[in-house]
Amino acid sequence: MASWRHGPSFGHDPDADISRDWTATAMTIVSLGVSHRIAAAEVLEKLAVPSAQRGSVLARLHAVPSVDEVAVLSTCNRVEVYAATHGPAGPVTRAVADVLAAHGRVEAGEVLRLARIRVGGTAIEHLFTVACGLDSMALGEDQIVAQLKDAARAATAAGTAGPVLTGLIDAALRASKRARTQTTISTEGISLVRAGLDLAAAHLGGLAARHAVVVGTGSTGKLGARLLREAGAGRLWVASRSQQRAAEVAAAVHGRPLRTSDVPAALADADLLVTATGAAAPVVLAGQVRAARAQAGGRPGPGRALAGGRLLVVLDLGMPPDVDPAVGRLAGLTLIDIAALVDLVVHSGKDLPTAPVPGLQIAAFPAREDPRDALVWPGGTHLGALPDGVRIGTGSPRRAALLRATGRHLQIVPIRDNVDTRLRKLADGQVDALVLAMAGLSRLGLLDGPATPLPPSLLIPAPAQGVLAIECRTDDPVAAAQLSTLDHPSTRAAAIAERGFLAALDAGCTAPVGALAELTAEATGEPELRLSGVIAAPDGSSVIRAQLNRCGQRQRHARPPASPDAARARRRGAAPPFSVLSVASDQERRQFLDDHSTGQRDREPQRNSC
Repeated sequence: MASWRHGPSFGHDPDADISRDWTATAMTIVSLGVSHRIAAAEVLEKLAVPSAQRGSVLARLHAVPSVDEVAVLSTCNRVEVYAATHGPAGPVTRAVADVLAAHGRVEAGEVLRLARIRVGGTAIEHLFTVACGLDSMALGEDQIVAQLKDAARAATAAGTAGPVLTGLIDAALRASKRARTQTTISTEGISLVRAGLDLAAAHLGGLAARHAVVVGTGSTGKLGARLLREAGAGRLWVASRSQQRAAEVAAAVHGRPLRTSDVPAALADADLLVTATGAAAPVVLAGQVRAARAQAGGRPGPGRALAGGRLLVVLDLGMPPDVDPAVGRLAGLTLIDIAALVDLVVHSGKDLPTAPVPGLQIAAFPAREDPRDALVWPGGTHLGALPDGVRIGTGSPRRAALLRATGRHLQIVPIRDNVDTRLRKLADGQVDALVLAMAGLSRLGLLDGPATPLPPSLLIPAPAQGVLAIECRTDDPVAAAQLSTLDHPSTRAAAIAERGFLAALDAGCTAPVGALAELTAEATGEPELRLSGVIAAPDGSSVIRAQLNRCGQRQRHARPPASPDAARARRRGAAPPFSVLSVASDQERRQFLDDHSTGQRDREPQRNSC
């Protein structure tokens, strides 16, 4: 049996990895893959290997010196080459990139820049991950099983697969079968979207020939669009903040891209609206829908039409909700939200609204992941080494403000979308570096790239960053009791303290506010909750930092408030909870927030700064 040497996976600097001489003791497994996580749809289309061309591509790959066995997995979301070699991996990866580049008529350097190269145990682990659906666009989808079997059959038919790759793929498929029969991986990723669409179909009398608008191009939105197309939907529009993302997803489902500003107009012809944006505030308002439906009022619609017009079903899969609750009270409209679909909801604590969602309760805060931010920079590992003028991509006002506050000449580039899209923009050269959450990189299995944690003393994380919050219905005490076994007391205490800091400031999750609570041991041996907070002006010109213990005793101020009230409070020894909050009225706090949200910088923040 071949033995494989374990090597690191590929980041974004091809020369840094493929130049290493990974020599196998018997045979080394090497994988080179370009997937939806980094590459744009048009690049994947060029690199895709249709079944009619697979034999010739496999023959060229097999002709590479020192390649003993090779297989190609080509789907709409990935093109991956798995090779067994008796020589060093570096020349093999270069040659594989050359073959794919020639096939797709792109530059070999472009393939290497977008590819992730894995060697030895890392390549084997990735194959198992792919087989189990853990790396799929829709978590747990089972279409990949048939695609992997097809890849193995094609390699066997072409004479490029031998006992090593055949045995490896068979083992991955066995693991996939166990995962799908002994866990709920095959249903967890699609059950919520499918349940919502099933309920919508019941209201509409089926989804076939129904016209639909999908707002959001994250994993949930993409899955919803795909399931609608598979159900035979009629006209299908896809809207996103990013026109490029809307065009990519629309093309994949034979739909039409749509600007978010054009969504209300499209609703005049729609039977179904599906939203899954992850926005902090509703993006679909009652007035917009009322006006759009008025345009459709004179036209009878299919299915369960109401007097005055066709029925519109709105499926809100956003958390927090994407749709104004008042929409559900409009005539001729049915609103289906998360609370109507789920037994529990799992979401990121930092994106969880401070105000509770009616009908849901937080039942558990599992143990926290690393709360720190990370610098993702292929050129180095230290923020201080960044050259002047470097472009750092972030969609967080907090990160942008604190980076500006360092005094470095950094160019902050606003960047949104999911982690995969941000990494792709980094690979495409649209930015030089990114600042992302360590927890998100960890959960996506991307910590093997050029990611360096940033100390909280420099960038205090967002409140509840790295925390998962599990909600269930308030009318389900059994589920609440079962979920309570997942609760981690220290994480709960920290999350409540940090979210309380945010709520006390009357600020949302997009404000330049950071907080980190840590449990420490007092001299008496009793645990103490220590809360560090930061409030910054968006341009970084003014920053307040404070640290308090569980009793509200202020530990330090990096920049004390300059107001007379605050000065008198310090002279009296007063130390109100969250430091300066009690000496700032609601009106003053709102004024500061309003001033800085509109770009005014004509005064130093005296109490609270967001």
